[in-house]
Amino acid sequence: MKVLVISPFLTYDTVNHAGGKVHNYNIKSLAKECDVKVVTFARKAETKYSDFSRYNIDNVILLADDNIITSLLRKMSTFLKYFAFFNKTGGFYMPLFKLKILKQLKILKTQGYYPDKIYLEWTQALLLISDIEKIFPDIKYLCLEHDISFQSYYRQYELKRNFLKIIWYIKYSKLQRAELFFLNRCSSIIVLSEKDKKILTDKLVDPSKIIIIVPYYDCYSYVNRKNYNNKKIIFWGAMNRSENYLSVIWFIKNVMSELDESYHLYIIGANPHKSLDDYTNKNIHITGFVKNVEEHFSDCLCMVAPLLFGAGIKIKVLEALSAGIPVLANNVAIEGIPVNDKKEYLYCNTPEEFENMIIKLSIDSELCYYIRSNARSFIKRNFNYEDSNKIFKKIILT
Repeated sequence: MKVLVISPFLTYDTVNHAGGKVHNYNIKSLAKECDVKVVTFARKAETKYSDFSRYNIDNVILLADDNIITSLLRKMSTFLKYFAFFNKTGGFYMPLFKLKILKQLKILKTQGYYPDKIYLEWTQALLLISDIEKIFPDIKYLCLEHDISFQSYYRQYELKRNFLKIIWYIKYSKLQRAELFFLNRCSSIIVLSEKDKKILTDKLVDPSKIIIIVPYYDCYSYVNRKNYNNKKIIFWGAMNRSENYLSVIWFIKNVMSELDESYHLYIIGANPHKSLDDYTNKNIHITGFVKNVEEHFSDCLCMVAPLLFGAGIKIKVLEALSAGIPVLANNVAIEGIPVNDKKEYLYCNTPEEFENMIIKLSIDSELCYYIRSNARSFIKRNFNYEDSNKIFKKIILT
């Protein structure tokens, strides 16, 4: 069987963002079972990490910045998409991505390539179905929704004010309409949680099409947490993403400012946004990319996840739970993970709740041990991604 994979993001074994890890694991495992061709999008500097050839996976990497013109178009598109309320998809993807993908698919067809199935990774690829069908008609389309993208747009709308609030409502409405329309065109829809399935079925997507799988995550169950620092707090994520750096800024302003100076916050993650530079001091440390995150996982008191917006299951929360770290999370951060408050994690929403729980953890070692033990057991029972990967491959191959 020939499976064409279309993705807006290049993936490889050392990719450091959560969605990329999920994508990488799925594609590499699928390639062991069938003839996979990947058409993907990347910046030129990132292509040096590509390892498709090591796995004998046929691939085409389309560059977002292969010359001055495309670089300018990419930068303009990145800026304009935030205000593209006139676009049918609310400006969710860059026009350059669409143009390059469709051009490459036409080239493949003229070369005699015709897939048996097309697998679309992320919403950006899903939104191209109508255009792809003109090139490859009468083919089954499958997609993996890492999260429900219109939900993320809605949460950004809720945070906006004045004219921007109107723009983001229009963007949300258009993306919701487009995302649901194209999901209904797929023969199978893969989601990562019961919560995401419910959102789609509530919006009248055929539930028989929706399959839930456990996402890949790095398991840190081996981390030794016997000698943790009861004053060390961590925030972990891709720190160039707005849902992460804006959330940690909220935490600094509203929680760290109220804790005494014995507490330290470590902001861990690649490519920290420049706005974070304004908040560094002797108690707030920005590490950037960390090769061995286990060093921080082993000695931190807790991980905080006060996410202001975003959607979908948070891989970083699964990974922290697997290490037995007490996770202090709000509804956005914990959604899709069926944990129990005060058993496998600690629910916090307001600044006062975060502050009080941090102080309580720092003086209650029994609570830390209780959460650690329960969190690790929960992940082991409920998130076996190897077994789930068998379901993923069966969906694609049958």
